[in-house]
Amino acid sequence: MRISRIIFGSWAIGGWYFGKQDKQESLCAIDAAYDCGIQTFDTAPVYGNSEELLGIALKNKDCVILSKCGLVTDGGQYFFSKNDQTHIYKNLTKESILRECESSLKRLHKEYIDVYQIHFPDRGFPCEETVDAFDALWKAGKIKYAGVSNATVEQLHRFRLQTKVPVISSQERYSLLYRKSDVSHLPYTKKNKLLFLAYSPLASGLLNGKLRTHRMDDLRMMHPMFAEETVGLIREKIALFLKEYQTEKIEEFISTMQLRISYDRLKIKDDFFSVIALAWVLQREGISAAIAGIRKKEHAFYNAMAASLLLTSGEVSILTEMFSSIPYKGK
Repeated sequence: MRISRIIFGSWAIGGWYFGKQDKQESLCAIDAAYDCGIQTFDTAPVYGNSEELLGIALKNKDCVILSKCGLVTDGGQYFFSKNDQTHIYKNLTKESILRECESSLKRLHKEYIDVYQIHFPDRGFPCEETVDAFDALWKAGKIKYAGVSNATVEQLHRFRLQTKVPVISSQERYSLLYRKSDVSHLPYTKKNKLLFLAYSPLASGLLNGKLRTHRMDDLRMMHPMFAEETVGLIREKIALFLKEYQTEKIEEFISTMQLRISYDRLKIKDDFFSVIALAWVLQREGISAAIAGIRKKEHAFYNAMAASLLLTSGEVSILTEMFSSIPYKGK
């Protein structure tokens, strides 16, 4: 199994946390990502209708699918509420996991899921029930590998010891603004030759440098990092870096990419820092891939470019230092 260095993050097209999303626009974004070489896709049932969309767009295409289990709406350990009517629970019982996997396979139009991940551990993870469920799915050929997301290193290690399924990945939040895994997960994944999949590498859009004018149905505005003062500070840092980053270098890189990717030329100077921020993540030691949200076809193009942008060691150091002074607020 080969994964692309940029992984299509499908939460953004799911239709709830990031606001309403047009179905056709989502399908175009998936097609554009595939054409640009982003042929690994990360999803989860709790994201909304992203599994259905991937199932439609990727039917009969050679790709790698990463999905998840453990967050459901029908009971378990209370986690959070989408709204007044929909509550999300952590549930890693055997019955729930088996049911979730079957439903995901139907939505994805797949016979198996390449990497099936624990979305969020519940109390007691990894318990015997959870391990039994993964072992049963693996034995039945419905999953090829297992992964763990949002878990402690101890939980990841115990799961690896208890299950028969090859556990190959750890998926954790990682960006210029959030680097806790430098001292927690990355030493472990590097030592044990596991994939480290960095999610939210653009901090839910904070690192694209745009003013935040989200719609009322976009729940990012509830996150403390999207407070006006923090957004302003991040934009100042971005502007300061781009002031020193040569315009000619950007133009030359875009022209080179145009020769490699058959795509309409896009004016991306204003969005170029998102490419830089993604490239920074990919050049961190031990990072296997970055899971970046893609809602539009141009997002697919920008993100694909990041896998080819080589920052100098000096640029990496400057970025590392500049953004280390911004405290990350919230989970």
